Amino acid sequence: MEDFELQEQHLSDAQAFDTLVGFTGAARIGGRNTKDCVHKVLDRLFTNSLMAKFNLKGKGKRGKRPLEGSKVYIAIQDGIMKFDSTATEDCIKVNVSEHLKHAAKTWRWRIHYALMSQAYTGLEIEVQLNSSKYLFIILPPLCLICLVPL
Repeated sequence: MEDFELQEQHLSDAQAFDTLVGFTGAARIGGRNTKDCVHKVLDRLFTNSLMAKFNLKGKGKRGKRPLEGSKVYIAIQDGIMKFDSTATEDCIKVNVSEHLKHAAKTWRWRIHYALMSQAYTGLEIEVQLNSSKYLFIILPPLCLICLVPL
C-alpha cells in the first residue's frame, strides 16, 4: 500500500502521469476488447494482493480503499480511452469494479495452487491470516496439509 501512495505522489508530475497514460493505452498492452484491455492493464500495474485491498468506490464492510478518483485510476481510464475508440467511462468502471471484486479470490487461488504444486517435495510456509500467524505444512505423498497456529 505504501508503494501505491508513493506512486500517487509521483503522478502529480505531469510527465510521469503522461508516461503512465501511454503505458496503459490499449495500443501498448492490447486486448480483444475494452474488458480484456482493462484486465491486462490492472494485472500489469497491481499484484492480486494489492488489488484485493481496493474496490471502485471504497464502500462496504471490508474497509477497502477506493480506486476511482485516484491518479492511477484516471491514468488507466485516460490511457484506455485514448487508444480504444469504443471504450466509455462507464464500461471501464464496470470492468475495473468486476476485476477488483475477484482479485481476493484469485489471490487465494494462487496461494492454494502454489501450495499444492509444492506438495510433492514437502513444504512449510508461514502465513498470517487476519491477526494470527499459522504454519502450513504439506507432506507428500498423501498431500497432508496441516495448519498449525504459531
